[in-house]
Amino acid sequence: MKIKGILFDKDDTLIDLQAFCRLPCEQTIRHMLELIGLSDDAELCTELVYAAGFTKTGIVRGGPVQAGTNADIVNAWLKVLANRNFSIPEGFDKELKSLLGRNFIEYGCIRSFCELESVLNELLDAGLYLGIATSDDSEATMHCLRSLGIEQYFKCILTADMVEHSKPAGDMMDAFVSACGLLPQEVLVVGDSENDMRFAKANGAYGFLFDPRSTSIEHTCADGIIRDLNELHKLISAIDFPNGCEKSCRA
Repeated sequence: MKIKGILFDKDDTLIDLQAFCRLPCEQTIRHMLELIGLSDDAELCTELVYAAGFTKTGIVRGGPVQAGTNADIVNAWLKVLANRNFSIPEGFDKELKSLLGRNFIEYGCIRSFCELESVLNELLDAGLYLGIATSDDSEATMHCLRSLGIEQYFKCILTADMVEHSKPAGDMMDAFVSACGLLPQEVLVVGDSENDMRFAKANGAYGFLFDPRSTSIEHTCADGIIRDLNELHKLISAIDFPNGCEKSCRA
């Protein structure tokens, strides 16, 4: 089966997630603690940073920041507060989610792992349809794509606030194949998390796990692992889907 469409995740696939998300999350946490009168509680601040899915220097695989939506990040924070017996005012979750979205745009550092325009041009020249399926919201997503100058390369840009159910549910896959006239088995999902790979598998597509930092990955349902997006076109051209794609595939 020939791959005819590629559906990219955004964070830690097209852009560096750590650079984009950490400062906006920290700024939102500081504001949240000010609102509840605990701006001097350094221990709680650190606990909230970890609850979002950060470590001291990196990101937790499968945590809210990597695999969840903005609402998942906020819910992780509210769970910490609830465990400390803080009373959560009505509408506080919506206020924090809105603030987090604004902070992504104001404070997020947008940088890619490679020269994306050359990668995307090569894929388009090969006749592939390109799309984005991200757990981020549309405003921050479009801000990132326009900052990188790559918005025009994608047939579909699908975000968590555009669908009823975000990944790994099939809403985004259904929208992409419908817009492009494809079958799910003609689609390759490229993303950095197991949630992206579950999204691919649950909806009849193939999945390549993007791992630019060469971390140790022992268990994945991905059909392949790719370290450099510059190798993507060569890799999919060399693989006979579905029979030739094995989990040991590397690039």
